[in-house]
Amino acid sequence: MAVDPVKTSHKGIGCGLMTFIIMVVIILFIIGGNFLFGTYSENCGDIPLFDCISDIMAEDEEAGQDVVTATGPYSYKDYSITMTAQVPLEGGEVTGSVTGDCNGKVTGTYDGADGGSISGKMAGSCSLFFVNVPASATFGGVVNKESKTVPISFQGSGGGFSHEDSISLAY
Repeated sequence: MAVDPVKTSHKGIGCGLMTFIIMVVIILFIIGGNFLFGTYSENCGDIPLFDCISDIMAEDEEAGQDVVTATGPYSYKDYSITMTAQVPLEGGEVTGSVTGDCNGKVTGTYDGADGGSISGKMAGSCSLFFVNVPASATFGGVVNKESKTVPISFQGSGGGFSHEDSISLAY
């Protein structure tokens, strides 16, 4: 029996279906990349990836050191964040986070004196219209042990925008 080439049908994936599948993969890649960037910014700030992984895996808490957690809210226009900093009252490395409309990591140092200097930086991302935009700020201030407050001023920038203001943390 001979096969007629005109009557033989070829069933395969059409161009329209293939284009649809490629578009879905591209969209998932963009959304996934945006999510991964936001997660990296929140947990690592501006620390290189391999250094961040090392920091996460290492136990860097010093036993017996008196560390307080100072927190404070901040709002500007329609955006609000909460800054949290773990401050060693005897002086040393300050760590923490920024959460809310912007998420990131806080790093810095404190000299240990009452009314002593605290300084550092915040780095992360702010979610604008479902897109994570890199943002960073430097800060400086003092730690008032008697009143248990940490007033700081900061200079921040992100997405072509810059802003200076102050925030007061309390513990």
